Amino acid sequence: MANEEKDKYTSPHHYDMIRAQLRSLSRFTHEISKLDPNVKELKDVFTPQMHDKCISAIKNLASWDNNLQWYKHPQVAISMSSLLKKCGKKLKSEYVKERMMDKKIEVEDFILLWEEEVPATINRKALEDQANQKRIKKVVIPSEEDIHKLYSYLTNKVSKGVSLLQQEFELNAYVELIKSTLALVQVFNRRRAGELERLQIANYLNKEVITENTEKELLKRLSPDSISLAKKFVRITIRGKLGRTVAVILSPLGIKAIEIILKFRNNSGITDGDNTYVFSNPFSKNKEKPYFRACILLKKYSLECGAKVPQSLRGTQLRKQLATYMSLINAEESSIDKMANFMGHHKDIHKTIYRQPIVAAEIECVSKILMAAIGESCGNEGDNDDGDNNDGDNNDGGGDNESNNEVLVYNGEVVHQESEVGKDVGDSLSEENDEEFLPNRKRRSTSPYGKTTRTRWNDLEKQALKEQFGDPVLLPALPSVGACVEAIQKWKPLSARTPQQIKAWINNQQKKKKKNNTK
Repeated sequence: MANEEKDKYTSPHHYDMIRAQLRSLSRFTHEISKLDPNVKELKDVFTPQMHDKCISAIKNLASWDNNLQWYKHPQVAISMSSLLKKCGKKLKSEYVKERMMDKKIEVEDFILLWEEEVPATINRKALEDQANQKRIKKVVIPSEEDIHKLYSYLTNKVSKGVSLLQQEFELNAYVELIKSTLALVQVFNRRRAGELERLQIANYLNKEVITENTEKELLKRLSPDSISLAKKFVRITIRGKLGRTVAVILSPLGIKAIEIILKFRNNSGITDGDNTYVFSNPFSKNKEKPYFRACILLKKYSLECGAKVPQSLRGTQLRKQLATYMSLINAEESSIDKMANFMGHHKDIHKTIYRQPIVAAEIECVSKILMAAIGESCGNEGDNDDGDNNDGDNNDGGGDNESNNEVLVYNGEVVHQESEVGKDVGDSLSEENDEEFLPNRKRRSTSPYGKTTRTRWNDLEKQALKEQFGDPVLLPALPSVGACVEAIQKWKPLSARTPQQIKAWINNQQKKKKKNNTK
């Protein structure tokens, strides 16, 4: 079986998986030999008489608790049941080749029993226990502060390594540059560790850049600042999970570091014929990986950078943080599709597996709908702010309420526009023509996200938006996120704003105009 797996998975990085399967089979053989001393080899278990003992052995390996009726290690039970069935089919093929028909029939009967009983006796309960463990497990998403600390630490480390090697070659400095560059590119791209550490030189040399002769139609729609920024980065493609082709974006510093890494390969003793990886390990031995392991390096640098929660700075957690951040800023569906494709998975996986629920936002939104559904007020007893229904607070005649020009900031990021805080219920009800259901809907005056700060829109920001898009109340539709990004890059007064803030402000002006016209 091991030889067949080796022929099937030819890439050296799959050898760890094959070894793990062989170790599991060895553990199973040892466990079942305790139940039946007559078992000397794995092939001895593939008879109908051994079926029940095989199930007992798997339960023992998975730490089945007969009193609590649950698996402590459910994944062991699931993987072993599949692996044993796989071995049975392989053994059946071998008996066919050797024309041992009696043995073949015994294996067939064993597989028949296995397919009939194991899904009910092992797999179903193991899957339930596995799902329950996932629900209980607390997922720690890294904070933006910790991510920034790690990225800054790696940037400084790479910059120092580049400066040192530009003067003279030093082996230890060269090795440190390889390690820090690998971690820097992983953190920036949120790539899986295994994908990036196996970056081939050929993939890097096939990099794509933006020039005046490429993507002409796209360049016409971008501002000069956007084009200038895009030209600083390069794109390369690598092999992703399940053989997918995924992209990696390299920053100017990353490009410079990799160029120096390739320049001094021969000085470090690495030969191109034996090692074709960019992040090669010059000290690797015959049976070791010929490249540095990104997962190990990320653990090391997360401790060195001074992060508050270093254990949260891991590859999967960083990918989950990015998916959750896109939900936080209400990214458009097209942007989610592009990011999911870039990260190397389907958008449904992006939404259901990587994106974590934002507890405060979910409670704030759903609780109001639930309260409205039973006819209760959504506001607090002492809340006298009637939001858009109150016209008596206008001091400058510029709108219905000053909160239309204010935003909520949490952890340095805008998480909600104040005028949007209470609109979820109202918008959903108005679509069904049930506006009379909440005639005096109140808006909460405190943010569900904790301590917040409010930032008013000043005249320079308003003027910049008018210069970019024209009169906001006359726009036929809200500008896209891309158009808002261009505006932010073009107009300096808008540098502190996000695309979502811009869209929310324009939307508020249009609502304000519409309300004034109906009076």
